Amino acid sequence: MNTADTLLRRALRYRWLVFWLLAMGYILVYFHRLCAAVVAVDMMQDLKTGGALLGLLGAAYFYPYALMQVPAGILSDSWGPRRTVTLFFLVACAGSLLLALAPTAGWAILGRTLVGTGVAMLFVPTLKILSHWFDKKEFATMTGLLVAMGGIGSLIATSPLAWLSNALGWRSSFLLISGFTLVVAGLLWTFVRDTPADRGFPPTVPEAHADEPIPLKEGIRRVLADRGFWWLGVWFFCNCAIFFSYSGLWGGPYLMHVYRLDKGDAGSVLAMMALGMIAGSFLLGWLARNIFRGRKPLILLCGAISLLITAAFTL
Repeated sequence: MNTADTLLRRALRYRWLVFWLLAMGYILVYFHRLCAAVVAVDMMQDLKTGGALLGLLGAAYFYPYALMQVPAGILSDSWGPRRTVTLFFLVACAGSLLLALAPTAGWAILGRTLVGTGVAMLFVPTLKILSHWFDKKEFATMTGLLVAMGGIGSLIATSPLAWLSNALGWRSSFLLISGFTLVVAGLLWTFVRDTPADRGFPPTVPEAHADEPIPLKEGIRRVLADRGFWWLGVWFFCNCAIFFSYSGLWGGPYLMHVYRLDKGDAGSVLAMMALGMIAGSFLLGWLARNIFRGRKPLILLCGAISLLITAAFTL
């Protein structure tokens, strides 16, 4: 076997290290996103505030996360995705540390703002890195696997966090999470590379034809002028609102106050949503290919099911 073949085989193995480290980061993205629900009551008691804090903590995460999505793409193209992810994970680490040490609700909200800003920079740069390491035929599978890892992060933010919080307290738990975020940032910087060439490997995907670059303003104009984008945007807006409001914000306090569940039992109930997300990441792709023969009917069916479940909660 010649040197080129040996390097290619090493690159094909190394790309899995790249993927799993990025997936570890994505686990933290979802963990940080949903962790407030389980420890919300403890935080309200400690910081001597009411349910308004929970809403503000949610807003402090999601608004910066949403606003940073366009800069995430721009910085991935200019700074490079590896540098972007690592730098902003350090921001998330600082935010988690500030949240753990927050003496007042205002400092807690600032901490969550930093967390939301920091973890917002993982998904888009990750997709760009994966596009250089995995062929387009593998890309949908890898994206589904990445989303499943997010489901694991959701799962860890339920019962395991409840157990950890019961053992250490919510502040010590977030101190531990801050340290783990720092470790992941260090691993990403040390081992992840934007392209195989950055690690001295040959390309692992066929060289794509270089199209003429589209200016940023023109690219945004094309997206906003596409009617399909707006329909999918509305669906995604409603879908995420349902999932994250229950699993990441109000589900925990609702179960504890209305049904008198303790923190561990509430976390176990919320874990069902995370398990559904993990299973759905694999199942929905198979259903679209083999049963529904398309994605649109499946999206409509899932939307209808979400509507019925939400109506049941409402009534």
